[in-house]
Amino acid sequence: MKEYSYQRGYYLVSILGPNIMMAGALAWAVYDRLQGNAGMINQLILVVVPILLLSSLVAMNQPRRITDDGETITFYGFFQKHDYHWDEITFLRIRRFIMTDRVYIRIGNDRFWRGRYWLDTDSLSGSGELLEKMIPYDPQYDLNNKGKAKRKTR
Repeated sequence: MKEYSYQRGYYLVSILGPNIMMAGALAWAVYDRLQGNAGMINQLILVVVPILLLSSLVAMNQPRRITDDGETITFYGFFQKHDYHWDEITFLRIRRFIMTDRVYIRIGNDRFWRGRYWLDTDSLSGSGELLEKMIPYDPQYDLNNKGKAKRKTR
């Protein structure tokens, strides 16, 4: 079984960090609202941040760890897991974002809470091997990533 994961420090800062900051902003907005301040920024935070937190935590768009046992690929994060059998995958799209070294992966059609994942290719151990295994499942990979095939050199 192959396991692909982020280092603990990277995961805490880059993936959990924004969620912790959003929760802090929400707590501040609730406290400020209870003190009688009804500013526009409070109202904006009270509406937008819960939606962002819910989508980030429930949809698990940034997995902590990915395992591949040859038959099933499994994404883990936020106390849940999403697994897909390789032979049952009928739709897979890979989009590279070279400027940020991130990859957006969609697995399956019409899934609202699962099937959409962001991977940081610089920090995910073995990400190249994982992407090489996924590319044959994406018939439009070359079309979606035209001009993005060259990685920046360091």
